[in-house]
Amino acid sequence: MEITQPGLIDKVIALCGLENESSEHRTPADCILQAKSSQDEPQQLAWNYRRAIGVLNYIAASSRPDISFAVHQCTRFSQSPGRVHELAVKRIIRYLKGTRTKGYLLRPTSTKSIDCYVDTGFAGSWTLQTTDDPTITRKGF
Repeated sequence: MEITQPGLIDKVIALCGLENESSEHRTPADCILQAKSSQDEPQQLAWNYRRAIGVLNYIAASSRPDISFAVHQCTRFSQSPGRVHELAVKRIIRYLKGTRTKGYLLRPTSTKSIDCYVDTGFAGSWTLQTTDDPTITRKGF
């Protein structure tokens, strides 16, 4: 089973207006971002920084752990991003553009299995006739 999100990656590319830009980056980040300084250029955002970071966080958590560190670095500056932070987000998106079909690849083996757990209330299917109904309080117990 392969878990990829090329459709969502295409949406974040369009959100930031990077459809026509190249995808030359081989890594999502090149250094640790610092807080913006007084010498930092003003941001030139034509897109919503927080929205882009939210989508990138979702992609990182769902199918692309390779961008997690870079996205975390950019998330730290969501309140007041500078030009350097804007360029870092664009770099992540360009990296995703070049690797949009990558994701998790899960191969079954005889020793491993996938266990799924669900938090559910059984959609109210408990009946009063069921002795296992946890909502019925019985006197004398």
